[in-house]
Amino acid sequence: MKPDSGFTLIEILVALAILALALSAAMATVHGTVMFGATLEDRVLAAWIAENRISEFRLGIDTPGVGESGDSVEFAGRDWRWTARVSETAAEGLMRIDVDVAYADDPDRVLITLSGFMGSPYTRTSALDWKTGASSQRNERRQQR
Repeated sequence: MKPDSGFTLIEILVALAILALALSAAMATVHGTVMFGATLEDRVLAAWIAENRISEFRLGIDTPGVGESGDSVEFAGRDWRWTARVSETAAEGLMRIDVDVAYADDPDRVLITLSGFMGSPYTRTSALDWKTGASSQRNERRQQR
């Protein structure tokens, strides 16, 4: 008797089942990578929006008061929602700004929070004399002697 050449139906079905499992795992990995890339893109865009808001505050384009403010903005063809919280710091004349950015249609899903500072913590009495490296308080004391 001559052995049969070829595959049986069961062998083909087992091979197809293994191939289907491998392809579905590969597709899940590709899908995860694509979703990660889209999320990363959204976080980068949100960071740019937050940086822009902090820069506008620093430049005096929009002068914030202590407290919370927010608005919607269209950026990169999408709608976003930003919320800024401005608070005083221990340094006189220096304010902290925390900006949250979220999707406009899902404002509770904050993508990024960026913090910055505006103002000047230096006053006339505590400024550093860059030539001597001494503070102006020490310079004033020297001049009074």
